[in-house]
Amino acid sequence: MAPGKKKAPSKASSGKTPPKTPPKKTAKKAAKKAAQKAAKKAPQKATPAASGGMSSQNRKSKVTAGELKIWVALLCVVIFLVAAVALLQKARKVFDPGDADPVPVASTEVEKLGFEQARTIFEQAMDEIVDGPSVERTRSTDSVAYRILNEDLSQEEFTHLEAVLGASPGQWRLSCPQTGHLVARAEDRWQFELLFVTPPSPPPLENVEQGPRVAIIMDDMGNDTFSTRELLAIDLEVTFAVLPETESSTETARLAHAQGREVMLHLPMEPIGYPQPNPGRNALLTSLSAEQIRARMASYLQQVPHAVGGNNHMGSRFTQHEEGMRVVLDELARHNLFFVDSLTTNGSVTRRLAADRGVPFGRRSLFLDNDADVEKIRRQIRKLISLALREGEAVGICHPYPETMEALRREQESFAAAGVKVVPMSHLVRSLPRP
Repeated sequence: MAPGKKKAPSKASSGKTPPKTPPKKTAKKAAKKAAQKAAKKAPQKATPAASGGMSSQNRKSKVTAGELKIWVALLCVVIFLVAAVALLQKARKVFDPGDADPVPVASTEVEKLGFEQARTIFEQAMDEIVDGPSVERTRSTDSVAYRILNEDLSQEEFTHLEAVLGASPGQWRLSCPQTGHLVARAEDRWQFELLFVTPPSPPPLENVEQGPRVAIIMDDMGNDTFSTRELLAIDLEVTFAVLPETESSTETARLAHAQGREVMLHLPMEPIGYPQPNPGRNALLTSLSAEQIRARMASYLQQVPHAVGGNNHMGSRFTQHEEGMRVVLDELARHNLFFVDSLTTNGSVTRRLAADRGVPFGRRSLFLDNDADVEKIRRQIRKLISLALREGEAVGICHPYPETMEALRREQESFAAAGVKVVPMSHLVRSLPRP
């Protein structure tokens, strides 16, 4: 040791125990804990989501809330519309009682006793005011129609009937839908009808010709006036059967009548296989009620003025429909018209029903133009003449085809040459004996 320098005391000789140096693993754990504590105390740095907008979770939450608002709004609109429709329906029933639900009629003696009691009450009242005989009663489950051979009721008779029914058990309501037609309803359930028919008068004596006669009916007239004028130019007493619900039905009837030709109502009726073939618009169908048939008949007669009778257009099904044909023949009888059956089916009931009602009746002998060929139609015309010579009379039916017009022009001299007279159809109908 150098002289003058003191020797530094050693650590061991200082009297203190030096601290132990920690192992490496313990030092690492301590550093990690210290770093964690420092991180907690230090302010957190803004994340990109915090600095640039909402997090994806928050964005999803806000989108869901927006959709919920839309659905709530739509639900409110639907509730509003349903409430508005309900209010409109309620207002409609208030201002238009006819569309409201029917109010059940209170039970009365008539309804308790049933249909037969109501019928008895009506018939007793009817006997007090109706002089003419009841020819026939058409009955269904809840209605009866009486056909009366007499003039229509007077106002005094109507008032008397109303008073008699008003004093009877139950509630009665009378109406007259048209001339010669009275309807009485009991409790708005049972219906009783009176159909007043003027008995047809026999044809005047001057219309009765001596010798063989034929009538030729030209069906399907009314679609145009060209065929009307063409037929009028042929010197034969061809009868015009005018189809209603056509473009020129009214004008055709007036033109024919003005030229002295007889006019018939060509009644469109349901055929077998309907709607193919189709008899036309507003035809008489087996599905129609009696009131609907009467309404269509009234419309036909307005469209075809000057009609003196009627015949069926198609109708192979309807002319077998007894209930419907009764109504048709009743309406023809009320207007003093005859009926000619075109015989489109072998099952027609028209002859028997016409006899029951006293409706003058006729029927077809031949169709002249089933084949639209001039020479074939001419042969059918000669066959019609031969039939009239053999049986005294015959009825031919044809259509306004160009071939038919030409055949009639060529054969118009053949009738006179054979001594056969062409007459209007009304001259060949007759009242049939009642069965």
